Amino acid sequence: MRLIFLLFLTIVLSCSTTPGESADSVETSTGETVIFLSRHAEKGSGENPQLLEVGRKRAQRLANLLKDENIAAVYATDFRRTQSTARPVAKRFGKVVRKYSASGAASTLTENWLKEHRGKTILVVGHSNTVPGLVNALIGENRYADIDEEVYDKLFRVSIDTNGRADVRVLSSN
Repeated sequence: MRLIFLLFLTIVLSCSTTPGESADSVETSTGETVIFLSRHAEKGSGENPQLLEVGRKRAQRLANLLKDENIAAVYATDFRRTQSTARPVAKRFGKVVRKYSASGAASTLTENWLKEHRGKTILVVGHSNTVPGLVNALIGENRYADIDEEVYDKLFRVSIDTNGRADVRVLSSN
């Protein structure tokens, strides 16, 4: 009986996390790095508007869409519309929305994210004129143009394998 107990205890302890390990350190099952990039949801008018009701619903749909993705970090620019779009995803995964500057060089931003979150999955919320540039920097080619001002449902999924090869899927947050 004592042997069975020790065997059980060994199995349980081997499955537990080590000190300092958290959900942030959990890698994707394939070792690939995945970055979801989304434009903010529908906004009101003005210089720094809040989301409209339809935008708040879209932000919640985004959180539901990403519910199985084990998001390790959530980034958004320092505007109400991007913060409000990112917040439901951050809340779902127990994260805070981390701010980044939309005026920063896309290549520098993406290099930093890839370095810090290698093998993990993150969400980046930006703008119609910044998200495509970030996607282009991640894939190393100028494939995507600015998003039309009336389009809010594009969600880019960029996966980068352990050899540095990038793949892009354009999804919808509808």
